[in-house]
Amino acid sequence: IVRTMAEGLVTLDEQGRYTLVNPATERMVGEPAALIIGRRYDQVAWRRMTPQGRPQTPYEHAFARLSRGAAPIHGEVVALQPAQGALRIVSLNAQPILADDGRFEGAVLTFVDITERWYAERALADSQARLAAVVDGASDAIVAADLEHRISLFNPAAERIFGYRAHQLLGQPVERVLPQNPHLEPTAATDVGVPSRGAARPGHIRGLHADGRTLELEASISQ
Repeated sequence: IVRTMAEGLVTLDEQGRYTLVNPATERMVGEPAALIIGRRYDQVAWRRMTPQGRPQTPYEHAFARLSRGAAPIHGEVVALQPAQGALRIVSLNAQPILADDGRFEGAVLTFVDITERWYAERALADSQARLAAVVDGASDAIVAADLEHRISLFNPAAERIFGYRAHQLLGQPVERVLPQNPHLEPTAATDVGVPSRGAARPGHIRGLHADGRTLELEASISQ
């Protein structure tokens, strides 16, 4: 099982020396087990870093923390830079090995390669941050609603125009601020009252301010 598992697995003794290294670990760190077993965790050829690229000190290593009595580690994201090969991002679990009397005798570390997922999630987060910056900085009010006409987006410009804070309206019917507008009414069973996806239709609509005033607005409505 240890030889064939896709998850990397190593064990270390109470001195921090590697005692077991499985083939998945060899592939991730770019070294054969024969060159790893017997070495201390702070004497190996690969480097450990945070995903942001800051090198880990030996004091921060999972083994060192467990030897000081820290709780088991679950799902910690760590970067491994092999002596040769590309950087790998892994999700790390670490458990202490304890004697019957509770004395620390070593540690078991397992890790899963999440490189592709981590970079995809980071790219998505960056994209979402850029979109949020555009939406929040827009001088035009931007209001989005779902198929049931519940407000899902209400940017700062919309707050200024309609007199509401976003948290007051998220999840509320869009008719709170755009009442009785035929532009937003369904015209067929599968039609939400707007053009095909990506198109925008300009027009004059009426809005309702938080203080009850009617607002005359120029709007572009798109699906």
